[in-house]
Amino acid sequence: MKPRDLQFDPRKNPDSPRVHGLRLTVSAPWNAEQKEFQSGEEKLQGLRKPHYTMLFGDFVRKWEEAVLPTHRASTRSFYRDILRKHLVPRFAQHRLCDIHTPDLQIFLNQKAERYSPAVLHHIRATMSRACASAKEWSYLDDNPASGIRLPHKRPVKPKVTFQPAEIRAILDRLEEPYRTLVLLIAVTGMRVSELLGLQRPDVDFERRLIRIQRTFYRGGFSPPKTQASERVIPIGDGLLSVLKQHRGKVRDSALALVFPNADGKPYEAANLLRRVLHPVLAKCGLPKTGW
Repeated sequence: MKPRDLQFDPRKNPDSPRVHGLRLTVSAPWNAEQKEFQSGEEKLQGLRKPHYTMLFGDFVRKWEEAVLPTHRASTRSFYRDILRKHLVPRFAQHRLCDIHTPDLQIFLNQKAERYSPAVLHHIRATMSRACASAKEWSYLDDNPASGIRLPHKRPVKPKVTFQPAEIRAILDRLEEPYRTLVLLIAVTGMRVSELLGLQRPDVDFERRLIRIQRTFYRGGFSPPKTQASERVIPIGDGLLSVLKQHRGKVRDSALALVFPNADGKPYEAANLLRRVLHPVLAKCGLPKTGW
Protein backbone atom coordinates (compact mmCIF):
# COMPACT_ATOMS: atom_id res chain seq x y z
CA MET A 1 0.00 0.00 0.00
CA LYS A 2 1.34 3.42 -0.93
CA PRO A 3 1.43 6.09 1.76
CA ARG A 4 -1.73 8.19 1.84
CA ASP A 5 -2.15 11.74 3.09
CA LEU A 6 -5.04 11.76 5.53
CA GLN A 7 -6.53 14.75 7.29
CA PHE A 8 -7.62 13.59 10.73
CA ASP A 9 -10.63 15.38 12.21
CA PRO A 10 -11.10 14.51 15.89
CA ARG A 11 -14.78 15.43 15.66
CA LYS A 12 -15.39 12.88 12.92
CA ASN A 13 -12.85 10.31 14.11
CA PRO A 14 -12.93 10.28 17.91
CA ASP A 15 -10.65 7.19 18.02
CA SER A 16 -7.92 8.80 15.91
CA PRO A 17 -4.84 10.61 17.34
CA ARG A 18 -5.42 14.28 18.14
CA VAL A 19 -3.75 16.64 15.65
CA HIS A 20 -3.82 20.40 15.39
CA GLY A 21 -3.73 21.63 11.79
CA LEU A 22 -1.05 19.09 10.81
CA ARG A 23 -1.09 16.87 7.76
CA LEU A 24 0.07 13.33 8.72
CA THR A 25 1.48 10.70 6.36
CA VAL A 26 0.60 7.11 7.35
CA SER A 27 0.89 3.73 5.64
CA ALA A 28 -1.91 1.93 7.54
CA PRO A 29 -4.76 2.79 9.88
CA TRP A 30 -3.49 3.74 13.33
CA ASN A 31 -5.76 1.30 15.19
CA ALA A 32 -4.58 -1.64 13.04
CA GLU A 33 -0.93 -0.83 13.74
CA GLN A 34 -1.62 -0.55 17.45
CA LYS A 35 -3.38 -3.90 17.53
CA GLU A 36 -0.54 -5.57 15.61
CA PHE A 37 2.03 -4.12 18.02
CA GLN A 38 0.06 -5.25 21.07
CA SER A 39 -0.37 -8.71 19.58
CA GLY A 40 3.38 -8.96 19.02
CA GLU A 41 4.05 -7.94 22.62
CA GLU A 42 1.65 -10.59 23.93
CA LYS A 43 3.34 -13.27 21.82
CA LEU A 44 6.76 -12.17 23.03
CA GLN A 45 5.64 -12.33 26.65
CA GLY A 46 4.24 -15.80 26.01
CA LEU A 47 7.61 -16.97 24.71
CA ARG A 48 9.48 -15.44 27.60
CA LYS A 49 7.24 -16.75 30.33
CA PRO A 50 8.72 -20.31 30.57
CA HIS A 51 12.20 -18.80 30.44
CA TYR A 52 11.58 -16.90 33.65
CA THR A 53 9.23 -19.20 35.56
CA MET A 54 10.23 -22.80 34.72
CA LEU A 55 11.65 -24.56 37.78
CA PHE A 56 14.38 -27.14 37.37
CA GLY A 57 12.23 -29.84 39.00
CA ASP A 58 9.35 -29.16 36.58
CA PHE A 59 11.71 -29.14 33.63
CA VAL A 60 13.22 -32.49 34.65
CA ARG A 61 9.80 -34.12 34.67
CA LYS A 62 9.12 -32.81 31.18
CA TRP A 63 12.59 -33.83 30.01
CA GLU A 64 12.18 -37.36 31.34
CA GLU A 65 8.88 -37.68 29.50
CA ALA A 66 10.08 -36.20 26.21
CA VAL A 67 13.73 -37.23 25.91
CA LEU A 68 14.43 -40.35 27.95
CA PRO A 69 12.18 -42.66 25.87
CA THR A 70 14.51 -42.00 22.92
CA HIS A 71 17.42 -43.66 24.77
CA ARG A 72 18.27 -47.26 25.62
CA ALA A 73 16.89 -48.69 28.85
CA SER A 74 20.32 -48.61 30.50
CA THR A 75 20.83 -44.96 29.50
CA ARG A 76 17.40 -44.00 30.82
CA SER A 77 18.17 -45.65 34.13
CA PHE A 78 21.56 -43.93 34.27
CA TYR A 79 20.09 -40.45 33.78
CA ARG A 80 17.25 -41.03 36.24
CA ASP A 81 19.62 -42.26 38.95
CA ILE A 82 21.89 -39.23 38.64
CA LEU A 83 18.98 -36.79 38.53
CA ARG A 84 17.17 -38.20 41.56
CA LYS A 85 20.22 -38.82 43.72
CA HIS A 86 22.22 -35.68 43.00
CA LEU A 87 20.67 -32.95 40.85
CA VAL A 88 16.97 -32.80 41.73
CA PRO A 89 17.49 -32.65 45.53
CA ARG A 90 19.79 -29.65 45.04
CA PHE A 91 18.15 -27.67 42.22
CA ALA A 92 14.47 -28.73 42.09
CA GLN A 93 13.16 -25.39 43.42
CA HIS A 94 15.58 -23.23 41.43
CA ARG A 95 14.42 -21.46 38.29
CA LEU A 96 16.32 -22.63 35.23
CA CYS A 97 17.39 -19.08 34.43
CA ASP A 98 18.91 -18.76 37.92
CA ILE A 99 21.26 -21.73 37.53
CA HIS A 100 24.62 -20.50 36.28
CA THR A 101 28.00 -22.08 35.59
CA PRO A 102 29.57 -20.95 38.92
CA ASP A 103 26.67 -22.51 40.84
CA LEU A 104 27.18 -25.85 39.10
CA GLN A 105 30.95 -25.70 39.55
CA ILE A 106 30.63 -25.11 43.30
CA PHE A 107 28.07 -27.91 43.52
CA LEU A 108 30.43 -30.31 41.73
CA ASN A 109 33.37 -29.25 43.89
CA GLN A 110 31.34 -30.13 46.99
CA LYS A 111 30.41 -33.52 45.52
CA ALA A 112 34.11 -34.22 44.94
CA GLU A 113 34.61 -34.51 48.69
CA ARG A 114 32.53 -37.70 48.76
CA TYR A 115 32.37 -39.17 45.26
CA SER A 116 34.75 -40.65 42.73
CA PRO A 117 35.78 -38.96 39.45
CA ALA A 118 33.48 -41.33 37.57
CA VAL A 119 30.43 -40.14 39.53
CA LEU A 120 31.45 -36.50 39.05
CA HIS A 121 31.72 -37.11 35.32
CA HIS A 122 28.25 -38.66 35.30
CA ILE A 123 26.77 -35.69 37.15
CA ARG A 124 28.31 -33.22 34.72
CA ALA A 125 27.23 -35.27 31.69
CA THR A 126 23.64 -35.52 32.92
CA MET A 127 23.35 -31.81 33.70
CA SER A 128 24.92 -30.90 30.38
CA ARG A 129 22.51 -33.08 28.44
CA ALA A 130 19.46 -31.74 30.28
CA CYS A 131 20.56 -28.12 29.86
CA ALA A 132 21.24 -28.73 26.17
CA SER A 133 17.59 -29.70 25.76
CA ALA A 134 16.53 -26.63 27.74
CA LYS A 135 18.48 -24.48 25.31
CA GLU A 136 16.97 -26.26 22.30
CA TRP A 137 13.49 -25.65 23.74
CA SER A 138 14.24 -21.93 24.34
CA TYR A 139 14.12 -22.20 28.14
CA LEU A 140 17.79 -21.18 28.34
CA ASP A 141 19.95 -18.91 26.21
CA ASP A 142 23.12 -20.86 27.01
CA ASN A 143 24.10 -24.20 28.51
CA PRO A 144 25.51 -23.42 31.99
CA ALA A 145 27.03 -26.91 32.25
CA SER A 146 29.29 -26.44 29.23
CA GLY A 147 31.88 -24.52 31.25
CA ILE A 148 32.13 -26.92 34.20
CA ARG A 149 35.50 -28.52 34.98
CA LEU A 150 35.91 -31.75 36.88
CA PRO A 151 37.64 -31.18 40.23
CA HIS A 152 41.00 -32.78 40.76
CA LYS A 153 40.64 -36.01 42.70
CA ARG A 154 43.14 -38.37 44.23
CA PRO A 155 43.38 -41.72 42.42
CA VAL A 156 40.57 -44.10 43.34
CA LYS A 157 41.16 -47.62 44.48
CA PRO A 158 42.24 -49.90 41.63
CA LYS A 159 39.60 -52.13 40.12
CA VAL A 160 39.34 -55.53 41.80
CA THR A 161 40.78 -58.37 39.72
CA PHE A 162 41.04 -62.02 40.70
CA GLN A 163 43.85 -64.47 40.07
CA PRO A 164 43.09 -67.87 38.46
CA ALA A 165 43.27 -69.63 41.83
CA GLU A 166 40.79 -67.16 43.30
CA ILE A 167 38.41 -67.65 40.37
CA ARG A 168 38.56 -71.42 40.89
CA ALA A 169 37.72 -70.91 44.56
CA ILE A 170 34.72 -68.79 43.61
CA LEU A 171 33.49 -71.33 41.05
CA ASP A 172 33.86 -74.19 43.55
CA ARG A 173 31.45 -72.46 45.94
CA LEU A 174 28.83 -71.57 43.33
CA GLU A 175 25.87 -73.76 42.47
CA GLU A 176 24.39 -74.16 39.00
CA PRO A 177 23.39 -72.31 36.94
CA TYR A 178 25.40 -69.55 38.62
CA ARG A 179 28.64 -71.45 38.24
CA THR A 180 28.28 -71.65 34.45
CA LEU A 181 27.15 -68.02 34.31
CA VAL A 182 30.21 -66.75 36.19
CA LEU A 183 32.52 -69.06 34.25
CA LEU A 184 31.24 -67.66 30.97
CA ILE A 185 31.86 -64.09 32.12
CA ALA A 186 35.36 -64.94 33.36
CA VAL A 187 36.42 -66.76 30.19
CA THR A 188 34.80 -64.63 27.48
CA GLY A 189 34.77 -61.16 29.09
CA MET A 190 31.08 -60.74 28.29
CA ARG A 191 29.12 -58.07 30.09
CA VAL A 192 26.53 -59.48 32.47
CA SER A 193 23.79 -57.61 30.55
CA GLU A 194 24.87 -59.38 27.36
CA LEU A 195 24.89 -62.76 29.06
CA LEU A 196 21.42 -62.27 30.59
CA GLY A 197 20.06 -61.34 27.16
CA LEU A 198 21.58 -64.41 25.51
CA GLN A 199 19.10 -66.69 23.73
CA ARG A 200 19.58 -70.25 22.54
CA PRO A 201 19.94 -69.40 18.83
CA ASP A 202 22.80 -67.08 19.78
CA VAL A 203 24.94 -70.09 20.76
CA ASP A 204 26.16 -71.96 17.69
CA PHE A 205 27.50 -75.29 18.95
CA GLU A 206 28.53 -76.50 15.49
CA ARG A 207 30.63 -73.43 14.68
CA ARG A 208 31.62 -72.93 18.33
CA LEU A 209 30.48 -69.33 18.40
CA ILE A 210 28.43 -67.03 20.63
CA ARG A 211 26.73 -64.10 18.92
CA ILE A 212 26.12 -60.99 21.00
CA GLN A 213 22.97 -59.41 19.57
CA ARG A 214 21.10 -57.95 22.55
CA THR A 215 21.37 -57.02 26.22
CA PHE A 216 19.02 -57.21 29.18
CA TYR A 217 19.15 -54.43 31.76
CA ARG A 218 16.65 -53.54 34.49
CA GLY A 219 13.66 -55.20 32.94
CA GLY A 220 14.21 -54.47 29.26
CA PHE A 221 15.92 -55.90 26.20
CA SER A 222 17.84 -53.59 23.89
CA PRO A 223 20.56 -53.77 21.21
CA PRO A 224 24.20 -53.75 22.32
CA LYS A 225 25.51 -50.37 23.43
CA THR A 226 27.72 -49.80 20.37
CA GLN A 227 28.21 -51.35 16.96
CA ALA A 228 31.49 -52.84 18.16
CA SER A 229 29.63 -54.52 21.04
CA GLU A 230 27.58 -56.53 18.55
CA ARG A 231 30.18 -59.24 17.97
CA VAL A 232 30.96 -62.95 17.70
CA ILE A 233 32.91 -64.75 20.45
CA PRO A 234 34.66 -68.07 19.76
CA ILE A 235 34.42 -70.76 22.44
CA GLY A 236 36.91 -73.52 23.18
CA ASP A 237 36.42 -77.21 23.93
CA GLY A 238 36.12 -76.84 27.71
CA LEU A 239 33.55 -74.05 27.61
CA LEU A 240 31.67 -75.83 24.80
CA SER A 241 31.30 -78.92 26.98
CA VAL A 242 30.07 -76.87 29.94
CA LEU A 243 27.47 -75.07 27.80
CA LYS A 244 26.19 -78.36 26.37
CA GLN A 245 25.69 -79.75 29.87
CA HIS A 246 23.96 -76.54 30.92
CA ARG A 247 21.65 -76.67 27.88
CA GLY A 248 20.45 -80.11 28.88
CA LYS A 249 19.38 -78.85 32.32
CA VAL A 250 17.47 -75.75 31.21
CA ARG A 251 13.76 -76.02 30.53
CA ASP A 252 12.29 -74.51 27.38
CA SER A 253 10.67 -71.12 27.79
CA ALA A 254 8.94 -68.55 25.60
CA LEU A 255 12.01 -66.32 25.55
CA ALA A 256 14.41 -69.25 24.85
CA LEU A 257 16.95 -67.76 27.24
CA VAL A 258 20.27 -69.46 27.90
CA PHE A 259 20.04 -68.42 31.58
CA PRO A 260 16.36 -68.10 32.55
CA ASN A 261 15.16 -67.85 36.11
CA ALA A 262 12.51 -70.16 37.59
CA ASP A 263 9.78 -68.24 35.73
CA GLY A 264 11.56 -68.45 32.38
CA LYS A 265 12.48 -64.76 32.52
CA PRO A 266 15.90 -63.06 32.70
CA TYR A 267 17.69 -62.65 36.01
CA GLU A 268 18.29 -59.16 37.34
CA ALA A 269 22.02 -58.50 37.52
CA ALA A 270 21.79 -56.50 40.77
CA ASN A 271 19.89 -59.31 42.49
CA LEU A 272 22.43 -61.92 41.41
CA LEU A 273 25.23 -59.72 42.67
CA ARG A 274 23.62 -59.26 46.08
CA ARG A 275 22.20 -62.74 46.62
CA VAL A 276 24.77 -64.95 44.89
CA LEU A 277 28.16 -63.43 44.12
CA HIS A 278 28.79 -61.21 47.13
CA PRO A 279 28.02 -63.94 49.71
CA VAL A 280 30.43 -66.28 47.92
CA LEU A 281 33.14 -63.63 47.80
CA ALA A 282 32.72 -63.14 51.55
CA LYS A 283 33.10 -66.87 52.17
CA CYS A 284 36.27 -66.91 50.09
CA GLY A 285 37.67 -63.91 51.97
CA LEU A 286 37.73 -61.82 48.80
CA PRO A 287 36.72 -58.16 48.36
CA LYS A 288 33.35 -57.21 46.95
CA THR A 289 33.21 -56.27 43.28
CA GLY A 290 30.68 -55.78 40.53
CA TRP A 291 30.18 -57.83 37.43
